[in-house]
Amino acid sequence: MCKTLRNIVTSTPRLQYAVELSLCQMVAVDPPSRMSINAQRKLLAQREARWRALRWEKIHTLPIPRGGPIYEFVGGIYCNALGVVDERRASSAISFYQLPSTAADQGDRVRSWTLSVSGMDVIDFSIDPSQDLLVLVAVAPAESVHLLPSRSCD
Repeated sequence: MCKTLRNIVTSTPRLQYAVELSLCQMVAVDPPSRMSINAQRKLLAQREARWRALRWEKIHTLPIPRGGPIYEFVGGIYCNALGVVDERRASSAISFYQLPSTAADQGDRVRSWTLSVSGMDVIDFSIDPSQDLLVLVAVAPAESVHLLPSRSCD
């Protein structure tokens, strides 16, 4: 049984790719790439070899302004909170910078945008670009109302 399963996996490029992604602690994107499975496997192998040797394909110098005390770097997006209240909080805006990728033909272009958080006392934030999600943790005024599902109060 094990030999049969091994033969199936080793003879099926799509299954090999799924195993290789898992070993690299990665998941396939949805929708699937337009690249062939063999081309994706080659790209993954090259990426892993560069990481093991710390040999970069390209180095980018980016004009990112000095930011505040709170920042995140997730999924190729660097973001920084501005408008310092003190050394641990921010109150003006969060700037986002989508860094260049070798997977996309965007050259050295850095896409950026800013979200105003004026009037908020932001303590921390987190992002999940795959869900287009930003979560803010802020000091709430005493008169604010918080709505929670009843299950979270257990």
